[in-house]
Amino acid sequence: MKGFFLILLLVLLTVSVFPGKRVTLAELVNPDSIEVDKYRVYITEGTSIYIYDLENFKMKTKFGKRGEGPKEFMANRQSGNPPLTINVQTKNIVVNSLNKVSFFSKDGNFKTEQKVGAFSDRFIPLGKGFAAQTLTTEEGKRYWRLDIYDSNLNKVKGVFKIEHHFQGLGKGFKVLQESRLYAAYDNKLFVAWEKDFNIRVFDSHGETLYSVNYNYKKLPVTEEDRRRIIEYFKTNPHLKELYDAIKPIQFPKYYPALRNMQINDGKIYAITFKRSNEKTECLIIDLKGKLLDKIYLDLKTIDIFALYPFTINNRNIYQLVETEDETWELHIDSIK
Repeated sequence: MKGFFLILLLVLLTVSVFPGKRVTLAELVNPDSIEVDKYRVYITEGTSIYIYDLENFKMKTKFGKRGEGPKEFMANRQSGNPPLTINVQTKNIVVNSLNKVSFFSKDGNFKTEQKVGAFSDRFIPLGKGFAAQTLTTEEGKRYWRLDIYDSNLNKVKGVFKIEHHFQGLGKGFKVLQESRLYAAYDNKLFVAWEKDFNIRVFDSHGETLYSVNYNYKKLPVTEEDRRRIIEYFKTNPHLKELYDAIKPIQFPKYYPALRNMQINDGKIYAITFKRSNEKTECLIIDLKGKLLDKIYLDLKTIDIFALYPFTINNRNIYQLVETEDETWELHIDSIK
């Protein structure tokens, strides 16, 4: 019997989340996103980017402001993403803003920029080129497209297409639809643009390689969920003036399988909508689709839709959380 409990204890401790550091970042007022590499922490806030040292969390530099110059950015809000999105997984900081993609060194020094279409968004490095989503209109319908681009940001090949959640006045606004998540890792593109737990994997040229599937029990959208979401749209300061234009709010029967997807250290961290004891479910899967473990992360939420900005790197969770006294803390928790 002792042997049984010892084995059970070892299994339970195989993958756990351990609270770590809590660091106050006094410079921040209202951050939008966070990224981490081996040496630095990168935080976007409006049209500015902060760079912190990963060892001591001291601010190294800050750059960017509103404008159209080489180190200036216009907020891109058409996609539902933050005003700026960045990628730091190559030798550059790739900055996506309205109508352009900018390239900076890891120390924040400007290198170059390239103009893009008004409705192209979130370019991420993939092989020698990029992948990005685009809002298009075809035969009177609005679609999100995911495309492959070359090193000069010329479109090469389409990968995926889904209908936009808003098709015009009087047609309603669809919520909790497809996940619309994508990430690049090891020169491969991982795409979760479906309701089910299906992550399609493409090579850097857009050719299909395989799919990562998991037999996931669907989470129903309850009447209470519907009530809370409608109330959210009616009362949110940024949305309430639009409510009459987008109603009726249309709900699916079930939540999409994935809420967020992070890929790091040769693993897929598939974060779902399921919560237990105020923690969020995360499935850890290898790159071929083998389930390694299921854990619950202490990810703080802003509202019924949004998590506070976070990322996963080197088996650590980094999340920016606003405290009761309106300062911002960086929470670093390790996954063991």
